[in-house]
Amino acid sequence: PGAAQVGPEEVERAGRNVRSNIEQVNQMLRMGRPEDLGQMVDMLMQESSEDLAKMREGAEACMEQNRFDLLDDIGTAASLYEDTQSRVSSWHAGGSGGGGCGGSPQPPLPPQGEGDVERFDSFGASDA
Repeated sequence: PGAAQVGPEEVERAGRNVRSNIEQVNQMLRMGRPEDLGQMVDMLMQESSEDLAKMREGAEACMEQNRFDLLDDIGTAASLYEDTQSRVSSWHAGGSGGGGCGGSPQPPLPPQGEGDVERFDSFGASDA
């Protein structure tokens, strides 16, 4: 009992945190690029990264307890995080209102499992 193992409860909680943080980041990305949002976006992404690491740490415990639903959640959260991280990088690099020109050359990763169509809204390509 010395080393605390991450169990399914912590995986579920971390998954909720990742989704909540990513949703907040996506809302901020839709606002354009006000300078004061940069630190908040980075902070939320850092928290999401830590929660995702916690989720991955708990994967073995989830398998042992037959919580395969949570294993799917880990994959979905990882995909959501990576997709959002890619857009955050473009957002940081892409300037303050220029829109879609010159962003990252790769298309975003497709979501795994969830039909998260809303994610394309944050590109704001129609603003240009």
